[in-house]
Amino acid sequence: MDTGYISLDIETDSLLQRGFLDASSAPPVIYCAATMEMVRTNRRGGYTLSPARAWPSPETVSSSPMAPETIRELVDYLWEAWTVRRLRPLAWNGLGFDMRVIAAHVRDDAVRLGRVWRLTWDMCDPMFTFFVHKGFPVGLDAVARAVTSHMCKSGHGADVDERWSKGHLERVGVLAYCCRDVELTAAVASAIECEGEFRWVTKAGNRARFRHPSGAHGALASVRAADDAPPPDTSWMDAPIPKSDFVGWLETQLPKSAASDA
Repeated sequence: MDTGYISLDIETDSLLQRGFLDASSAPPVIYCAATMEMVRTNRRGGYTLSPARAWPSPETVSSSPMAPETIRELVDYLWEAWTVRRLRPLAWNGLGFDMRVIAAHVRDDAVRLGRVWRLTWDMCDPMFTFFVHKGFPVGLDAVARAVTSHMCKSGHGADVDERWSKGHLERVGVLAYCCRDVELTAAVASAIECEGEFRWVTKAGNRARFRHPSGAHGALASVRAADDAPPPDTSWMDAPIPKSDFVGWLETQLPKSAASDA
């Protein structure tokens, strides 16, 4: 049983290329990360929220990427939060991106790499849950515009690399953007839990919704649980995205059958 979540986001110099495998390819550079603790007060989307925390802090940020020791510290923090305090990692597309990139950065540290693998099976990735039921991914901003009236993404990850090179104030701005993303993820997850459904704005500007068969509990399921969903109907798609694009790297490194709950 979890007691809440740790909302997580990282900012990098690039996205992952299809087919990226952390064992053989250079991962994107991590510039920074942000986390925010969400301690549950009820099962209807109620949480006590801690202030978002930037990694590194605005006071210590430099022109260099996120230091290896800071990445290791982040992994240890997430591990302690989950195994001791039962705060489950939460990230939008965290399975397909954030945790995959973090794993690649600690691949020479067997203990921390194993922790990342287990944390990823146990984490909540609402985007992956949506994908396994609908057959296509949905962006955080598309959901945020449908479920919150006062929050939306304030920037684009594609701009981070350029901004990081423009000086201290711009780097502090990237940290702030990353922190707003974890706040937005927390707000969206809370709304999904409260309503037991996903709502989003389509590319055509229409509003759509999908109610998870198990309601709020299923909508915010762990990656481990979401991965068990039956395949969705993708017969109408020209080139459906295989589930392995998201979970394949993890299943290759630590099969679910070998990954007991942390």
